[in-house]
Amino acid sequence: MSEVKGTLLAIVLAVAVFGVVFGIISLAMKQSAESVAGRMSEAAEIEPDFSNSGSVVVYTLP
Repeated sequence: MSEVKGTLLAIVLAVAVFGVVFGIISLAMKQSAESVAGRMSEAAEIEPDFSNSGSVVVYTLP
């Protein structure tokens, strides 16, 4: 009976560890995606200068 308890405990601990790791990774991905989205929206708000004909507009990220 103790072998069954030990096996179940190992399974539960493995699932818990994978859940914590998945949670940390998903949180980090969400924060980095929001950061990139914020930078892109800031770059998109910059108005290009079309006063010179034939000029090339280049957008760069900060």
